[in-house]
Formats: sequence, structure tokens, C-alpha cells
Amino acid sequence: MSVVGNNRVGIPIVLLHDAEGAVVTVETKAGVLIRGLLFEAEDQMNIYIKKVGYVLCACDVRGL
Repeated sequence: MSVVGNNRVGIPIVLLHDAEGAVVTVETKAGVLIRGLLFEAEDQMNIYIKKVGYVLCACDVRGL
């Protein structure tokens, strides 16, 4: 990954790549919360998560 040159990536993409290998929580457009290990992130913000611990609906406050 290069932050210089013609194929520059923005700060959010750099932060996403830096989070690879860490446990993250992602909220989908539908309001579902997914927590797991960020295995890989692409420059288009496609992410691959392993070891998903739980999946919650944002409207269900019991698990939060």
C-alpha cells in the first residue's frame, strides 16, 4: 500500500489497513452490529472478518 504517487489513498483507507489484525465492530446499513477479527481490508473498503463473536441488531439493546 502506498500513500504517495498517482494511486494515493485517503486517511480512512490507511486507518482501515492499520486495523488489520485487530478486533473491530462494524455497523451495516441495516443496523446490524458485527464484531470480529479484521483479517483483510481492500482499498474499496471491502473487508474480510474472521472469528465473528456475535451479530446484534442495533435495536436490540440487551446485548449492548
